[in-house]
Amino acid sequence: MLNRLRRMRPKRRSKLVSPLRDKEVNTLRYPGQSVQYMLDGELEGITIRVITIGLFATTAMQTWNLYRNPVNLLFQAWGTTVIALVVSVVFVPSSIFKYRNMKRLREARNGERIVAEHLNQLIADGYTVFHDVPCGFKKGKKMLFNIDHLLVGKKGIFAVETKTMRKVKGKKDELVFDGQQLLRFGKPLKHDPIAQAMRQAKWLHDELFEATDKRLDITPVVTFPGWYIVRKTPPKQILVLSTPTADVFRSILAKREEKLTDDEVAMVKHRIKMQIQNHHP
Repeated sequence: MLNRLRRMRPKRRSKLVSPLRDKEVNTLRYPGQSVQYMLDGELEGITIRVITIGLFATTAMQTWNLYRNPVNLLFQAWGTTVIALVVSVVFVPSSIFKYRNMKRLREARNGERIVAEHLNQLIADGYTVFHDVPCGFKKGKKMLFNIDHLLVGKKGIFAVETKTMRKVKGKKDELVFDGQQLLRFGKPLKHDPIAQAMRQAKWLHDELFEATDKRLDITPVVTFPGWYIVRKTPPKQILVLSTPTADVFRSILAKREEKLTDDEVAMVKHRIKMQIQNHHP
């Protein structure tokens, strides 16, 4: 029967191919795409755990119902019950952890999308904006980290890292930047976003130098949507911003001189596009 159905299948179907070329399939990435992948993974993990717990619990209950009938299934009933309890003990805590992580990832994704909406307005000013740029890998290998947003234009390249942090009720929603580190409630942040942004900018600088043989200016930027930033010293090597609106960036760009030529801008854009398209998630 199966062979007959295969013979009935239209022969033309095997000749059909996708109209898209490989480079068109590997399109540029949308804001928060890496976070969305992690969020989907957490959701998939929770779904599998819930289904597994429900399956074993249902099996145990059904076995106990059968035990009440003349057929003696006491051993099977206790066995499936123990298995259901073990599965619940193993999977319930991890499901709770994944659910909390999903909430954190969802906030991170939304923060990146908000920042992206503001940065995308600079396209009208002649700048090119890339989102979720995969980094730290060679062709075809897994991404080690990503740069949330890249702004490329004649006045330089800005590598933007977005941090979406929860606020504490009843306390000031402000971060203090002393020129070296960020303080919240007088204490340094657990994970130093300043060092992270500096490392990402250095990696991009080295990668572009290897590709273009030019030392190009890379400005690291850290943004905290919804927070108020207190700067005790003027920023030098890095920019620390709240929600980076288009007007805020325009005021920053207005004070800068042109650092890249048209040819250098074109080379950088081409190299970043190749970096994105060579990555396979």
